[in-house]
Amino acid sequence: FTSTVLAKNGIYLSLDSGWVNQSNLTSDPVSISHDNFPVYHGAVGYIHDFSFVPWLGLGFEVGLGDYSRAKFFDLDGDYLKIHSFSNEFLVILISHVKQFDFLIKAGGIRHPVYIDFNDLSDDKTFIQSEFGAGINYNFTEHFGIELAYAHTFNNSELSFQNPAINVKGVNIPNLDEVLAGIRITF
Repeated sequence: FTSTVLAKNGIYLSLDSGWVNQSNLTSDPVSISHDNFPVYHGAVGYIHDFSFVPWLGLGFEVGLGDYSRAKFFDLDGDYLKIHSFSNEFLVILISHVKQFDFLIKAGGIRHPVYIDFNDLSDDKTFIQSEFGAGINYNFTEHFGIELAYAHTFNNSELSFQNPAINVKGVNIPNLDEVLAGIRITF
């Protein structure tokens, strides 16, 4: 590899925007509309490079995301809107190659889901696993741009606290995210 690595050990802040798809929501929608863009994500993390392998680092990241809204309509004209957020707790493995960083992320997310059903509201919070990969291009030791993909995994059905929301067969959404943004290393 190389010793000309720009981003190394340190605390960083990333701010991203992009596209997300909520998938696996239901097996039988009459119609569905997605509001996939823009979505917002921010994170704070720490990377520590290994002294015995200086082009390889390990770290953690804590992030927040505001993701897309999906809206379903059934045959009776009822609608169900789902809005997803996330609180992420991820481990990162990163490889530095000249001005580029290649990384993989894995961990868990706290996934609050807000539901509107014919003007009735409810919310639930779920724990899901997430896996992602990305690339950073570092302009300087402290500033770079990033592009990342992440996927959350889930197969559970939503249940509602509000008994007036009698919708069945709707799953907790999987999130497929494609995000681009900036990273500032301190």
